Amino acid sequence: MKTADFIGGSAGIALGAYVIFEGSKMPPDLIMKIGPSFFPDILASGLIIFSMILIIYAFIGRAKGEAEAISLKDKGIQRALVSLLAIIAYTALFEPLGYPLATILLVAGVMVLLGKRQPKELAIVSLATTFGIWLIFAKLLKLSMPMGILERLL
Repeated sequence: MKTADFIGGSAGIALGAYVIFEGSKMPPDLIMKIGPSFFPDILASGLIIFSMILIIYAFIGRAKGEAEAISLKDKGIQRALVSLLAIIAYTALFEPLGYPLATILLVAGVMVLLGKRQPKELAIVSLATTFGIWLIFAKLLKLSMPMGILERLL
């Protein structure tokens, strides 16, 4: 049995269960009937299912690869940590900057982190992603999204 897979799977199940538990405390939506916890519940359920599969594979010995020591010199680990810091910054800047600016900066930053550095590509993907998500949540699902410093302009 791979202990790391068992621990990772257990952590995934615990996190998924916590998200579902916290989501159950959200008030129901009287208009859409699915409520604000619908999408987090779907993602948490997927996390629980795949974490269970990881644990099962760890027990039956079908887990692949060998566990490696984590090194901060590894480029993948560095990118993961920078990504984590970017998400923390995004969360902190979401209200003051607003959804559009914060999301454009996040998407462009992650693209640069992953090696995409052509300005035209950065602009198109960042704007299209931000606008597409805004259309789905603000217009289709009728959820309010903070516009931050753009609120005075719009």
